[in-house]
Amino acid sequence: MKKIIPLTAGSKLVVTPSRIQKAEKPHVFLFVNGFFSDHGIWDRWVAEVAKQCGTCYALEFPGRIADGLNIPDIGMKDYAGAVAEAIAAIKNTSDSRLTVISHSAGCLATCMALSGEVGEAVDEVVHLNPAPMKEIFLSWQVRLRSLKYLMSILAGDSFKLTDEDVREILLSGYRTEANCPLPESREESGRAVRDLLFGVRVENQPSCMTVVVGCHQDRMTPLYISQRTFDLLSQKTRGGEAHITYLDFRGCGHLPMVGQGAIGRLTRILEVLGC
Repeated sequence: MKKIIPLTAGSKLVVTPSRIQKAEKPHVFLFVNGFFSDHGIWDRWVAEVAKQCGTCYALEFPGRIADGLNIPDIGMKDYAGAVAEAIAAIKNTSDSRLTVISHSAGCLATCMALSGEVGEAVDEVVHLNPAPMKEIFLSWQVRLRSLKYLMSILAGDSFKLTDEDVREILLSGYRTEANCPLPESREESGRAVRDLLFGVRVENQPSCMTVVVGCHQDRMTPLYISQRTFDLLSQKTRGGEAHITYLDFRGCGHLPMVGQGAIGRLTRILEVLGC
């Protein structure tokens, strides 16, 4: 039975309790989605992780659930603040092993959060198809497609991707399964997208185990961005030697948590984490 925990910044945690009866040390997971999606993007993975590993918290960013906040008023710092608050809230309730699994722009928000005090509270972090940091540029294909949204981005207005861009960018490389329809685009903050496009620098990262994942058919954040992010995070680790692993998946695009083979991809990640 899921429950919702409200956080002070207008974000919320959607909690799926563990189905494991006993564990030597409780293991909890925080899932952080990227742009144009909400916590529901993780439903298949959350159900599987709750069954195999532990309790799952899926972060709902400000503005996604009715909370009195307008999406256009939200930037990357607000998203990073929501991640930091979620980590602190989880650690305040228990001393469990904490793994953060983030996706796309959610990876950038997570890295921004982990550069602060809460970084030491995380045991492992997984970055799926991470959005580019200031030192890494978006592909020319995405930059060209972003021109049609330029006025919304510059003005900081909220907007959604067109159906064509959803098919060509977010859902490239996928086939719809009868029991698992692929997600639609959600409304996003032009201000947050502007922050990303004009560059957000990520500061030093904690020396916890880190897994960076790239996907060969990803047109939103192509494979080279994941590879460069892996190299960059290897250099930004603070307080000790980095424990960083790189994985890449064939046969899927920007959303490795949906579509055919999603559970197999999750299983591979959990194996690397030792779950």
